[in-house]
Amino acid sequence: MTPININNISDLQQHSFQDIASQGSLSLGGNRYSVTVVNDQVHVSREGLGSLSSAERLAGGIKDFFCRLFQDGSLTTRSSRLETQLGMMQQVQTRVDHHAKEFRTCLEESRQFLQHHSLQNFTEACTSCMTDNPSTLQFLTENLNNPAFGKDQFTGIEDHPGNPQIFIAKFGDQQIEFSNRSSSNLELRGEILKRELSEGDFQNLGDLISKNHLTEKDSVLTYCLTPPVLELTGRISQYPPAIRDQIISAIVNEPVGNTTVGAAVPHLLNLP
Repeated sequence: MTPININNISDLQQHSFQDIASQGSLSLGGNRYSVTVVNDQVHVSREGLGSLSSAERLAGGIKDFFCRLFQDGSLTTRSSRLETQLGMMQQVQTRVDHHAKEFRTCLEESRQFLQHHSLQNFTEACTSCMTDNPSTLQFLTENLNNPAFGKDQFTGIEDHPGNPQIFIAKFGDQQIEFSNRSSSNLELRGEILKRELSEGDFQNLGDLISKNHLTEKDSVLTYCLTPPVLELTGRISQYPPAIRDQIISAIVNEPVGNTTVGAAVPHLLNLP
């Protein structure tokens, strides 16, 4: 198996411990080193010494000594230093795996809760947010599947002439008055609804709503994710940034609903 090539021992940090352990070998300074993990202990040994004669081993040992002294600034063997560095990396990996496992256990509870979060319930909740007018709500409910209110028919948005709490969405020669109130928890109204109408691709209003079900735009999903994510960030808050980043990287791509943890709550994980 082709070894992982590094120029300096510090270059180990550019690789994950799992990759190094599974690869099983490193190449450093023209020499190759085997890496094994036995009983959770990392062992590193230089390869190829068994085929050398006593004289070659002695000469190689002297050369290696002066190389370490003058090039590396250390009298300890590279094998020993590789072993120490990899041991530290293994400890970090163990910590990362532990927290990731605990998070996945909590996440499973959220997934089970979301099984009861049906598209029908989501649609009803979103529709009720789109307007504060009972008559308009009835109209929306009856026309969710009407293609006359799809993106192909959408012609723009206008301010309501007498009520700033309402905006007008135009669909050809028809129009709907939607709520223009601000959203505090991803409610489908105001700027969020305007953006969905202007930028979305939908066959009808029901389609516009359904595309957000169990995604980062679904407040029930983000609500379910908030407790386990906050619990995780609280547990790792005192760790060095590099370790925190590794733990977060281990869980951001966990699937939940129709999205991932990182996409759903990036603000809670301090993601860009």
